[in-house]
Amino acid sequence: DHHVVDALAGLAQFDSTRGSFIAFSTAPGAVAMDGSGRNSPFAAALLRHIAEPGQSINDMMIAVRRDVVSQTRETQRPWEQGSLLERFEFVSDGQPAEPQRPPAAPAPSTEVAALERSVGDDKGSIEKFLRQDYLTPDTRAMNEAVKRLYGPSATIFGTRYDADAIVKVKADWFAQWASWSLSMEAGSLEVTPQGEDRAEAVFAMRYDYLPKDKSAARLTGKARVTLGLVKVDGGWRIESETSQALQ
Repeated sequence: DHHVVDALAGLAQFDSTRGSFIAFSTAPGAVAMDGSGRNSPFAAALLRHIAEPGQSINDMMIAVRRDVVSQTRETQRPWEQGSLLERFEFVSDGQPAEPQRPPAAPAPSTEVAALERSVGDDKGSIEKFLRQDYLTPDTRAMNEAVKRLYGPSATIFGTRYDADAIVKVKADWFAQWASWSLSMEAGSLEVTPQGEDRAEAVFAMRYDYLPKDKSAARLTGKARVTLGLVKVDGGWRIESETSQALQ
């Protein structure tokens, strides 16, 4: 039998018995966030991913962990331990795996040069998009903000979300804070062409979040943000988003 346990915040690690898998909402000894909605960040992420067909329990926890780390700005990191002897899926897709496709051939140097010129010309518009939209979203109108930023869907920390799910994740995150500020460090923006009308933007972002809960700690620091961008109707939209804390 396989056993899955959602451990409460602050619990120490358990000794895993044979064939078991134990999921913790946060790292051993740490305290999990309750969140501002009906479910905690961990419970909400678990509900999103547990019924995905063909996904192993290990892959599910990676997706859950990415969601929680993203929503809590790396203040909470789910943990698991186990001794499974075989692959386990909550829902089997019953379909054979698709054959891997060979990697695409690199673009000729002339094409790369043309792409670099094209995206280089657009660096100013990308920086404007980041400063005016990404770093200063209108949290009072999150639906419209997400439409301007992400379009119909995006991959955030390795998980694909549609626009409604992005609105929920972003709204839950910003609802925790009495005030906040995000800013791009001067001179940190790097833009790399990724194909026609696509680019990768990497920059250092400073953040400062003041919680509504006066007993909670203020969250400040700097992160390296990586965004996959696509040009739509003359403007930029985010296709993928990740970030990594910087010292």
